[in-house]
Amino acid sequence: MRKLMVVSLFVFAIGYCANASMIIESSGSDNPADAGFVFSGNGTFSNGSGNDGEDYWYVRSTRAAYYLYTTAASNFQDPTGWTATWRTKTLLENSIAETDNFLCARDGAYRFDMSICGGTATREAGVYVLLKTGYVRLDVPAVNVADYHTYQIVYNPDTANVSYCIDGDILATYAKTSMYATTLSEMRWGDQYSTTTAAHENRYALISLETGQNIVPEPASIALLALGGLLLRNRKSKCFVFNKLVR
Repeated sequence: MRKLMVVSLFVFAIGYCANASMIIESSGSDNPADAGFVFSGNGTFSNGSGNDGEDYWYVRSTRAAYYLYTTAASNFQDPTGWTATWRTKTLLENSIAETDNFLCARDGAYRFDMSICGGTATREAGVYVLLKTGYVRLDVPAVNVADYHTYQIVYNPDTANVSYCIDGDILATYAKTSMYATTLSEMRWGDQYSTTTAAHENRYALISLETGQNIVPEPASIALLALGGLLLRNRKSKCFVFNKLVR
């Protein structure tokens, strides 16, 4: 049973998205424009790449600045659902705007928004979801938004519910009708609502939109599962050699 669990988890870790169809994806080492994202910036802004343990693409701006991908509404109507993923961090320096790091998917009928907030005069640093009734905090207990985390919005068409995830954990699930209505069909990310003169910096190691409901384990968990699979294989090989020697 233990071997079966390890093998099953390992297979899940390397093949969780086998049934997914990628709509758009950009890694931190690549220019998002090459993948199809369009950069929109106001005021003083800059963006580019770097590495701080993970390759990242950054967005730094004194006003609203974000990447946008407009797509057909049909991509959000797949019978298997859809998953929007961002691996990102929000630096706390000068984080005094309403929203420091805005992650959004819009399916042509509703908008699904996450705010990775570095701390403001009215809100503590943390992760929030925007409902029609206002912002609701997700990360209880709090996560350090200045570290990389994997944030996901996952839609289930069978229940018409949307789940908000951090590092593979579902923190909240809401009916899509709890969200604001929209006619737009797109994915966007960046410093969406900054109206101050403070320069923020949001870093992105991965951005993707795909069909299917694909909650991604934290990279460290994947590595541990992979290591478990390798150890199991090595143990099996050693047992095979030992059995041959004693015969």
